[in-house]
Amino acid sequence: TIYPKMPTTTFPTLCCQRHIRLSSSTVRCSTSFLRKNGLNDRSYLLRSYTTSATTKGALNAIDRPTPPGNNIKWTKLVPDADRNHGNGGIPCTRSSHGLSLVQSNTMLFLYGGETVARTPLDNDQSTWMCDIDGSHNSQWKSISTSSLFPPPRVAHAQATYNDRYVYVFGGRAGIHMDEKGMNDLWNFDSNSESWMEVTDMNGTLPEPRSFHQMICIDESLYVFGGCSVSNGRLADLYKFDIPTKTWYEMGRSQ
Repeated sequence: TIYPKMPTTTFPTLCCQRHIRLSSSTVRCSTSFLRKNGLNDRSYLLRSYTTSATTKGALNAIDRPTPPGNNIKWTKLVPDADRNHGNGGIPCTRSSHGLSLVQSNTMLFLYGGETVARTPLDNDQSTWMCDIDGSHNSQWKSISTSSLFPPPRVAHAQATYNDRYVYVFGGRAGIHMDEKGMNDLWNFDSNSESWMEVTDMNGTLPEPRSFHQMICIDESLYVFGGCSVSNGRLADLYKFDIPTKTWYEMGRSQ
């Protein structure tokens, strides 16, 4: 599950697959949730899609739970806009995106997703950073002038490496559920604010997939599950060794 058990009813509970209920009774799906190193650190819930009668459609709110004692209180953040970016200077509403922490937990990195169902966002809206170091009001920054971007996608997986790089693997580029699965690997350098594709990889690559999960432990990325065009729902595990750029098959769950 996404959330650990907590002795309070104010903490969000997982109500169904990829759906989260907040204390405000807003139900969201295809959302992104991450937390810092410990339960006493702050966590962030960003962007989602709601199907409630009053707020149906995509959302673009940041929610942050802060734990006073044994209770969790959610706070909505409203970062300042990027004045150098058009269309209001903030990320558009979206779902099926990724969210990561970099730079010693002072920067949020947002990538990908969809506003129109199954239609990936273009490069003008796909990549954002948000300063959350606490010394001043948080602010969005659009990463839309890079000379290189990954192909647009939804339902990818991403993970932070060495507090600086965000690796992005797979996803789906087509507007239909059965087309254009991906198994490419990219990394975003949060220092230079630039993308680079990981090429010349060794070993057996995972088959193209979307709606999978990925984490980084030490020098390795671990990719699990997801959906593929040829094999449907997957239960396989792969390891990617970052220094040697080598993939390893790690077996399947039963």
